Amino acid sequence: MTQFELAKKTIETIGWHSFHCSIYATEGGACGNGWDDCNELELSPEQIRYLIKVQLDKDELFEGIETEEVDVDEMIAAMAKEGAWPDGDPRAWVNDIIPDELTSLSEDLKSLADGERNAEAIENAREKLRAIKDGNYTFHFTITDYDEDYYFDEDAQEKIPLTAQEAIGLLYGEYDLKEVFEGLCENALYEDFIEDKAEAMDFAGGYDYYTYGGECEGIEECIDAWIYVIESILSGEITEETLDSWKEYFDDPDNYAYDIEDWYEDREED
Repeated sequence: MTQFELAKKTIETIGWHSFHCSIYATEGGACGNGWDDCNELELSPEQIRYLIKVQLDKDELFEGIETEEVDVDEMIAAMAKEGAWPDGDPRAWVNDIIPDELTSLSEDLKSLADGERNAEAIENAREKLRAIKDGNYTFHFTITDYDEDYYFDEDAQEKIPLTAQEAIGLLYGEYDLKEVFEGLCENALYEDFIEDKAEAMDFAGGYDYYTYGGECEGIEECIDAWIYVIESILSGEITEETLDSWKEYFDDPDNYAYDIEDWYEDREED
């Protein structure tokens, strides 16, 4: 087997790698004013090969070998966010089922519900209901974590697209005035209708302004070690007979605290 063939075979046999990581969320998270933890980051053989390929600059070695582009920083941040909010992303709870644009009409309907319902007032309200159009309506939300233990915002203003029938249905859900809504609306709508729309739009995640990150220092050492092994194979310093003893470095992520040459030298001395 030539040195090139041995180096290529070595790349093909790379397996899964695990790395010790310290992760954090600055402000917020499971502890309210900051969160940190330790976790393991798993990288697939294809991802490890990609990281090696980017730094090694010997593309011919990777011909016919599968790689997968990976952004380690993004993976660490995603792991930190999942750890900080283990039960899910922020959620939006509507503060008032009536949008700003229908506040005046809502007050008219409240007066009807609370007082005497004369024919003229009822017809005036029905005319205003008929005038409602499809459009974007303004609602106010409280944004919390999944369990409502942490509040991101207590008055988040968002536009929700509604049909005219949906807008009327919200008013009907708030005011059970059958003589007003008869023939104009059949289905009353409630808070869950707007909250379901908010969840589908997924705007609550935009109120999570915290920073997520961490460190997995062993990744750099691991990739550097693989590059050292591959280059040493190509130069003839590592042979088929000695390769397995060098590859033992990758069996334990604790070894990544050491330079592979120093590790191998200490191992030989032992």
